[in-house]
Amino acid sequence: MIELLKKRDYLLSQKNQLHVSPQGITLCKAIRSEPLLASPEMTAKWELALKQISQSQRTQENFLLQIKKFVQKLVEEVPQQLLNDDQLKKQLLSQKSIEKQADIIFKNNELTILERKNFYFIENKAGQDFTLPKKWSNETIGKIAVKDLATKGQTKLLKGFKSKKGKKFDARLKLDGSRLSFIFD
Repeated sequence: MIELLKKRDYLLSQKNQLHVSPQGITLCKAIRSEPLLASPEMTAKWELALKQISQSQRTQENFLLQIKKFVQKLVEEVPQQLLNDDQLKKQLLSQKSIEKQADIIFKNNELTILERKNFYFIENKAGQDFTLPKKWSNETIGKIAVKDLATKGQTKLLKGFKSKKGKKFDARLKLDGSRLSFIFD
């Protein structure tokens, strides 16, 4: 879990010490505004449900349906709660100023691509912002490739990818929404 938080830049490691990044602080404040997300009671209920599934007292489908309803409720209610939280608004404004320190590698009327330490941040007018990693299958994704992905949906042929078994291959990258995949010719 800690490695995942570090990878997503919520935690920073400096001289064998962990520090919460500005993005991490924003995430913590956002979670605090919705108590159910960090609730020990909710965790206990989910653990009980998983135990019941393992003992065939409950179905996976039933549990997943409840999770789906919970997420839908959060998606409907949380944005308004966040807008009403003055402390979180200040944090988000602070975060925006930090993001402005990132290098802008492309900008037009529809989208902006920012380069950060380990990832690219793509902001679009439709409000469907997402990130792309700088490395994919042991190969660095360059600025031109990211621009092609964001504007055209795919790259030209890129060389030097490595499979999990260490075999090198060439492919184009394709963007489906915010998900990367390979195109093999």
